Amino acid sequence: MASAVNTVVIGGGPAGLTLSMILLEKGVSHVVLEKNARPFEAWRSQRWDGFLMNTPHAGNRLHGQEDQLPHDAVGLPVASVVAAWDAHLARTQPPLRLRHQVTRVAKADDGDDLIVTWRSHDGRNGMLRARNVVAAPGYLQIPKVPACATRFPPHVMQFDGTTFKNAGQLNPGSVLIVGAGQTGVQLADHLLRQGRNVYLCTSRAAGLPRTFRGMDIVQAMIETGIATVTKGMVGEKERYTIPVRMVGADRAISYHSLARLGCCLVGRLEDIEEGSQRLVLRDDLATNIEHAQKTYEATLADLTSRSNGLEAFNGRPPPKREPEFEPYEPLLAYANDAPRELDIERCGITNVIWATGFSARFPWLAIDEVRKAYAGRAFPNDCATPHPGFFWLGFAFARNRLSDFLVGQHADALWISQRLR
Repeated sequence: MASAVNTVVIGGGPAGLTLSMILLEKGVSHVVLEKNARPFEAWRSQRWDGFLMNTPHAGNRLHGQEDQLPHDAVGLPVASVVAAWDAHLARTQPPLRLRHQVTRVAKADDGDDLIVTWRSHDGRNGMLRARNVVAAPGYLQIPKVPACATRFPPHVMQFDGTTFKNAGQLNPGSVLIVGAGQTGVQLADHLLRQGRNVYLCTSRAAGLPRTFRGMDIVQAMIETGIATVTKGMVGEKERYTIPVRMVGADRAISYHSLARLGCCLVGRLEDIEEGSQRLVLRDDLATNIEHAQKTYEATLADLTSRSNGLEAFNGRPPPKREPEFEPYEPLLAYANDAPRELDIERCGITNVIWATGFSARFPWLAIDEVRKAYAGRAFPNDCATPHPGFFWLGFAFARNRLSDFLVGQHADALWISQRLR
């Protein structure tokens, strides 16, 4: 016999628990199911040592959270932010069930309620009947590692964005980082400053200012309206521009700034020759550098235009290009003749870090119309679904460009809470 509850929230991360606290405030009966032994597990164990938050702390708080950390602090250690979340949970006591793995979500046979089945760590099985299910399982689930990874020589250690923790794990020798989004460039910058020799396989990632007129970039994008652009206001190709841009936690990062630190930049990795130690590279380094620079300049110009006359920018310094994005002439001279191959042994590459993104799977989802709605995509792309009682929370551009940022998840959770059956 299934126990009845108004809403089941899947996932005990910041998105799911923010929604839980909103529902507590509204008096909505609900339960949060989390498969791990601790809440916020991805934030505890899937970040490298020294990982810093890259958004102002005011936007990193759970619903109703108060703490002693500065509102506008950027670059806070993730451990201090998680500790503040834990303290807020201890005060609010949300209905959180840890070590409860959801095994199936399906429509009830006798109505339009939803049936959620789960299995606990000790082998117990259970069932909940709910009017609503909100899935907030997080999107850092499955690191995407290309098939050619299996062709690296056995002595080369391989990591992804969840398993790399610190330089102490690495073999002596050079580090190859594949992927130049936020994770890739932050790790390259981090390791270069620790004196490691780094090769970076670049990609078509966009450049992004770290600050604008003395204001944090996320706050500046909120104030100017760039970050809150909704789906109907942009084209399909423009939607995901914020998450895939290269940006540092507490400083700007560009291909130029990495080259100044001594990074060897190359084109996108295409393959590893079978039976050899040669990396095959795409001839796109120059275009990747140009794309990052052009998008940086375009964003700077857009911010400048939008900020004119806004009260939030009164008295702030004028716009200017950050030094990290000043062109580095040796890099530009090298880019057009960059190598199309790298010899692993000759380059001394003994470590690889795959910063090639993530995908997500939802094997428990047995609602056909919901599955079909995101078929062919890496992630769901909306909070609402064809089933009026099922919602997604925490995915990129679910409602606007902040939907996978903590501050955006809070806004999306409020939106969902007003639409529950």
